[in-house]
Parts: sequence; structure tokens; C-alpha cells
Amino acid sequence: MRRMEEQLRYVARFDVRTGLLNRTSLLKRMAGLLERDGATGPGLALLCLDIDGLRLINDSMGYGAGDQILTEMARRLTQSSGAGEEVARTEGDGFAVLLPGASRDRAWETGQNLLDALTPAFDVDGKEIVLAINGGLALSPGDGSTAEVLLANAESAVVAAKGGATPMTFYDSAMNEDAREHVEILSGLRGAARRHELRVFLQPLVTLADRRPVGAEALLRWQHPELGLLPPGRFMPLAEQSSLICELTEWVFDAVCGLIAEPGTGRTPLPLVSVNLSARDFDLPDLAARLLAIAGRHGVAPAAVKLEVTETAAFASLERTMEQVAALAGAGFQMAIDDFGTGYSNIAQLGRLPADWLKIDRSLLVAAERSETDRAVLAAVASFGLVLGKTLVVEGIETEAQAALATELGCQVGQGYLFAKPMPAETFMGWWQAYRETGVR
Repeated sequence: MRRMEEQLRYVARFDVRTGLLNRTSLLKRMAGLLERDGATGPGLALLCLDIDGLRLINDSMGYGAGDQILTEMARRLTQSSGAGEEVARTEGDGFAVLLPGASRDRAWETGQNLLDALTPAFDVDGKEIVLAINGGLALSPGDGSTAEVLLANAESAVVAAKGGATPMTFYDSAMNEDAREHVEILSGLRGAARRHELRVFLQPLVTLADRRPVGAEALLRWQHPELGLLPPGRFMPLAEQSSLICELTEWVFDAVCGLIAEPGTGRTPLPLVSVNLSARDFDLPDLAARLLAIAGRHGVAPAAVKLEVTETAAFASLERTMEQVAALAGAGFQMAIDDFGTGYSNIAQLGRLPADWLKIDRSLLVAAERSETDRAVLAAVASFGLVLGKTLVVEGIETEAQAALATELGCQVGQGYLFAKPMPAETFMGWWQAYRETGVR
């Protein structure tokens, strides 16, 4: 009985996985320090840290892998902390370091040192895993005079850091509204698929020579219960700052495979449909296997789907991208480089990627209409693509003049409002069926 009581007391104070203080103990310790020091004391700094992508590691490598990372992160933080500093685990992928009496400058220096300690790869069963970790700092009494407020504001700073230029930032009162909105959007988005709020829209791709539809791009929309139909610009940038983007990719891919496989009497098969991949998707070691499993579940051949990755994302880590794109292409998926011409990539490197399609960004087309210099840039970009033997798609075509310019430069396929706006999947199915039967768009 005594042993059981001791265990219960331990669980009430400490995180069982890491042996660190838990959230409740952290708040009690903070409250005690704040009460002791009062308004004129040396103050208290709190650093909150968040591991991005831990859920994906659990999903792809098992919870044992995630536990190894948590244990090692606790060890590094404890080892790198100074005298009087206390480390806690505040939630599943969140940690905090209590810095009594730390000035703003010293808190920042300590935070940088701790982030540096977490930078080296984590060894998980012989595999090296590099984690993205963000930090947020809050100092009493200016950022909060109670433990709960100080912790909440430090966590708000973490959210802000995820969308900022640096991995760590100080709390600012202006963050409250933005952070609250970001948290609400992300929180709602996590359950949007389960609540059947996500929608797939499809935008046709047509040949520039005869305006014949040859494919479609799948685009995500969110039917928010209060805000209405949200375009991707309202929520995708936030999703891309976290592992949630990988879950959305899989949802869209699954929905597209469902549309391709959907039975229908006399229905014409859909054209080639493209799905966008994010840079974070390429961090998944089993990306090709995941997508193949989804396609197989629907009985869809990989060749029926085109996977798009932006040029910038593709070259963020070239060797990793090469391996992933080669695996996807080897599995039978068609590959495309999106926003081509905006990332200033090495053309020789681009030629190494097994991608048959290049999508030229709309910004190059718009600029080419305004000056001869920009027109020459677009011509050079198109020429590079043609020399590499790629199919060139120009995005965002809105006028006949733009279509004529793209055709003149040798581009074969166009996408944009001139031809058709993105439409709900059900509407596109009817649009496509009517075209195939009558030849009229």
C-alpha cells in the first residue's frame, strides 16, 4: 500500500515518461516564486519549447520512437540547464524551462543555448532524426504576474515563432489576438475532416493549342461552420507550420483516389488529377508507401495521379528530395515541379529530378507582359524546360493575350480563370462528362 501511495504521489508531481516536473508542478513552482518575489523582485523568465512533427514520428515509426525522442530531449535540456533552472514537460510535445531571476538578455542567451543543444540529430533505433523545435519566452511581471498567465503567454510566443523568421521569440501583447486566432483555426482544422468540413475543388488544365482538357489540379477548401467556405490562404500557411499539413495531404490524396475510383454507370474516367505535396511531406521516410497504400485501397493505379512539389520545397534539401521523388516516380506516380522559375534553382540539378511536368508560376507571366526584360526571363525559363524535355504548364492565365504569349514561348498546357475556375468535385465531374460527350466546355 505504501509503495502504491508513493507511486501516486510521484505521478501527481512528475511526468512518468521523462521524470521531469509535470505541468501542475511547474505552475505550483512558478506561483511560489512569484509570490515570494512580489512585484519588485528579480522576476521570472519562462521558456516554452515545442517539438514539431512528433505525431508523425509516432505514426510512421511507432510510439517507441517518439518516447526515445522525448527521453533524449529531457536529458539534453536537463544537462544544458544551469543552476536553479528547472525543466518540465507541459504537454505531449511541449517542454518548459523555468529561469528564476533571469533578465531579458540572459533569458534569450539561455534559450539560444538550449535550442543549440537540441539541434543535433536524435538517434532513434539507428536512424538520425532532425527535429524542428520552436521556443517562446515570457518574463514577469510585464508578461504576466500569475503562473497561469505567464505560461499561456510563453506558449503564445511559441505559436508566433512557428510563423516567424527565427525559431524563438519573446511574447508581445499584440500576439494574443493573432495567436488566439491561429490556435482556433488550427484546433478547428484538426477535426475538420472528422466533421466532414473539408472539400476538394478541381481546376482543369487544358492544352493551349486546342483548349482540350487534359487534367485537373485538386485544391482544398474548408467549409467552416461559422466563417463559411475558406480558401486555402486562410488556413494552409498555418497548417504548413506544423505536421498537420501532412495529414491534410493524405486527406486530399485519399479523396482524389476516391473520385477516380468512384463507380458510375457510363461515366467517363477522370483525367490525370494532381495533388500538391508540401516540403514537410518529404520528411516522412515512408511517404511513397503511405500514398501507395491509399491508392491501393481504392484500386487506383499510381499513374492516374500526378504529385506536385514547389521548386523551393524541392530544393530545400536536394538529396532528400531526390530520394523521395525517385521513390514516388518509381512507384508509378507522375511528378511535377510547381512554381517553376521562382526558386532560382540550378538547372543541372533540376534535370536530375524524375519530373515530367513543370508548372511556370503566374508571376513570371504577369511580369513578362510589362517589360521586355521580364519577357526574356520567361522565355529563358520556358526554353530550359523544353530542353529538359518537360511538359510546360503555365498557371494563372486570365486573358487571351497571356494564353497567346505562353503558346508563343512553347508552353503546351495552361491553367487559369480564362479556361475554368476551381469548382467543387461534383461540379467538375459533370463538367468533364459533358465535355467528353459533346466536346463543348
